[in-house]
Amino acid sequence: MIQHRIATSIKKIETINDSIHFFNERKKEESEGLANLISTYMQQCTAEEDQDGIDSLIRYLYWYTDFKAIEISEVTGIDNRAISKRAGDLIFSASCSRCQSQFANRRSSRTDQGSSLCPACINADILDSHKVFLEDWIDSTWATHKNPRMDQGTYAAYLHSAHWKKTRQIALQAAQYKCQACSTKEEILDVHHNSYDRLGHEEPSDLIVLCRACHAKVHNK
Repeated sequence: MIQHRIATSIKKIETINDSIHFFNERKKEESEGLANLISTYMQQCTAEEDQDGIDSLIRYLYWYTDFKAIEISEVTGIDNRAISKRAGDLIFSASCSRCQSQFANRRSSRTDQGSSLCPACINADILDSHKVFLEDWIDSTWATHKNPRMDQGTYAAYLHSAHWKKTRQIALQAAQYKCQACSTKEEILDVHHNSYDRLGHEEPSDLIVLCRACHAKVHNK
């Protein structure tokens, strides 16, 4: 009978409402008990001048519970605007979306999801960006002589490295600061690569000091 089904449904709703009331009362009691425990903990930390202990509590509440920042502020008495900062960063294991390697990721706030790339991939992107920048400023005529494994951006970056600057200075000193083709000392001098096979650990025979005019002639051959 439909009347019986209606009555049964009403009884179920009443039972659910009773349960909701019961659990709301239990939640209220537990919340009050928790607030008292946190208050006692805060008082102990304050008395002992233990700021690390307070920060540890905030860190736990912020990162490992469903407490909203405003709720953490209410139970601890800490300014809501300082909660995220005092909670510190969350360090967690993550998988790089590019190379799939595992790395220690970092979140600075609940809205920050951390990086999708590992530090190695991030650094590779930074270096690639730097190479692209340098390519606009480096003469590309070297390309006909380069090591085929060395792209232009990498070579451009190498020319700005401390190692190359030292290697270049040694070559200039060995040539007595004069062009090894025409012997001029009056022109700007370049250190030209005869070979790129040992790039990064050049031997003296791999390099020659040339003035700009002689250097241009070498590249125009």
